[in-house]
Amino acid sequence: MDVNVVEQQIRDERPREELRYEHDGWTIIFKAIPRKHPGRPSGRTIGMRGLGIRSVNIVDTVKASAKSKATRYGDIDLPHVVAIKIEEGFADVTQERDALFGHLEFWIPRDASLGEHRIVRRPDGVWYGPRGPQCTRLSGVWLFRRFDPWHFVARGSNLLYLNPWALLPIPHSALRFPHALVEADHLVEHEGETFGDLFDLHADWPTEASDADGTA
Repeated sequence: MDVNVVEQQIRDERPREELRYEHDGWTIIFKAIPRKHPGRPSGRTIGMRGLGIRSVNIVDTVKASAKSKATRYGDIDLPHVVAIKIEEGFADVTQERDALFGHLEFWIPRDASLGEHRIVRRPDGVWYGPRGPQCTRLSGVWLFRRFDPWHFVARGSNLLYLNPWALLPIPHSALRFPHALVEADHLVEHEGETFGDLFDLHADWPTEASDADGTA
């Protein structure tokens, strides 16, 4: 491993080589950190800095962003879509859905006559609240995950969620990118074009194509 290459990858915020270890549902990823420049004397590592452990929660951020723009532009006669960039790199898709449709909870009836236990959505989402469907003028929310040059062409970098109660639904002809919509009471994801497809960029962009395929 070339220390200069690793340092340049860090400065450019590019993906680095990593060693992945998986066992019993756990995944540990090791990444190299350069400690010495060529031509300089080596020295002892005197310390490391850790960022600690914290919870990852984007629900409140997504809800606030979507609701703030849902009525900002008044009554419009076209489908209204809000684009939101998610800065948190470790966010989970379940939190995206919790923000838009409400948190999942396990419902257990006290009386068997009320039905069987099941998983339901709590009425605390952008599109579904205590009184039922809300923010119906918001036709969709387009979420972008780690939307930077190094993930621009990656599949899964963005997903358009459609509001099932929208007053002005997004037409099917506009669903060329990855999107999710409710079908038979289930949220179903559909694949679509990536931005790499749209702009004719190779899979390793912005790395030069000659570098990506190992040629010079």
